[in-house]
Amino acid sequence: MNSVNAFAARQRGATLVELMVALVLGLLVVARATQMYSGMRQTFALASDVSARQAGVGFITQQLLRHVRTAEAIEIDGEALTLTMNGDQGATYCGATQTSLALTYRRDGETLRVEPDCPSAGSVLMTGIEGFVPEWAASGEPYGVSLSLTLAETDHLPARTLTFHAVGRELALRQALSEKE
Repeated sequence: MNSVNAFAARQRGATLVELMVALVLGLLVVARATQMYSGMRQTFALASDVSARQAGVGFITQQLLRHVRTAEAIEIDGEALTLTMNGDQGATYCGATQTSLALTYRRDGETLRVEPDCPSAGSVLMTGIEGFVPEWAASGEPYGVSLSLTLAETDHLPARTLTFHAVGRELALRQALSEKE
């Protein structure tokens, strides 16, 4: 019988204090893992916002600069920029039959839109825009344009104004050639 009692004494389970300590340590590990998950989620949301904003701004600046550079005429009316295009630009927006085209860039609420002068409904370039201000370049040349784009504040990013400059190459070349003559 002594051997049975000795075996039972060695096989004793954990005490209540040991179980409580193990439970607290387990809860601390779970709390830290939850905290890390929450932080990674916030970081992912921020990275997604920044990436989407950069992609949108990159697309807008690329399209605007390309259109300003190849424009046959540039008009600025308040917060609207109208570019007259010739050649195959008309086919891009209005079909193969249109060879001349006027594109108007304007802000509509928090949306930047491009509106061709054909039956097309226009298209949204980017949302989350607080301001779009086209101005003639400081030099006063009729072919230099300064464009300011104000991006709206988001949950993760502050509002920001970007300004970039473009020169209508067609217009500048035409003026340089007319001055030579």
